[in-house]
Amino acid sequence: MKLVPYLILVFSTFFAPIVTVMCAILVLMLIDLIVGVIASKKRGEKFSSTKLGNSGIKLLLYLIGIITGHLMALYFIPGIPWVNIVAGLIGATKVVSIFENISDVTGTNFIRYIKDTIVKYRKKD
Repeated sequence: MKLVPYLILVFSTFFAPIVTVMCAILVLMLIDLIVGVIASKKRGEKFSSTKLGNSGIKLLLYLIGIITGHLMALYFIPGIPWVNIVAGLIGATKVVSIFENISDVTGTNFIRYIKDTIVKYRKKD
C-alpha cells in the first residue's frame, strides 16, 4: 500500500473547502504586517524580530481556529457555519488593525472616515 499518496488525497480532500478562507486570512495577515511595519516606523518604534515571530504564531493559531471550525461543521454541529464565523471574527480583527495602522500613518481617523462614508451612502438609498 502506498501510504503517502493516500495521505495526500485525504488531506487535500479535507482542506479543499477551506483553502480559500485560509488564503484570505494569510493575505490579511500580510497586509496587516506591511502596514504595521510602516506605522511603527512612523511612530519611531524599533523593528523587533520578536514581533515578527508573534505574527507567525498568530497566523498558525488563526489557521488552527479555521481548521477547528471546519471540524465542528463536518462532524459535531453541522448546521452552524463555523468556518464563516471563525474567519469573520479573525478577518474583522485584522481589518480593524489595518485601519488603525492606516490612521497612524496618514494622521486621519480612517475608521471614522469609513463609517461616515457608509452612513452617507446609506442615506442616499
